[in-house]
Amino acid sequence: MNFAPYFDDQIRIQERAIRSYKYSIATLALIGVGIILASIFLDAAKGLGPDLMKLGGGAFTAALATLPYREIPPRRERITSYALLKNHFEHVDELPPEERQLLTQMAMDAMKENLKR
Repeated sequence: MNFAPYFDDQIRIQERAIRSYKYSIATLALIGVGIILASIFLDAAKGLGPDLMKLGGGAFTAALATLPYREIPPRRERITSYALLKNHFEHVDELPPEERQLLTQMAMDAMKENLKR
């Protein structure tokens, strides 16, 4: 059984998730900059800057706390592992039967681990 297409899909899924996390981080950073700029302009116009800064700063900090940025490094590690397995499966016919069996077992273990998530 050739698992190369499976690992190719898994790599794409992990890359998409990392990209999504990065977009979330960038969006929150832009919102934070927007709050700061709005505070500066409102402070100059109506003196509301400090109140907006407190409210916006608290909301921004709470939003950052919920961001799963710590998910990125494990996903990169998975991509590396999946790429290695995919590479081996692309040349599986050249491997001896013992290595082929071991490789298949590793692929099955990786698939079982994905099913747990």
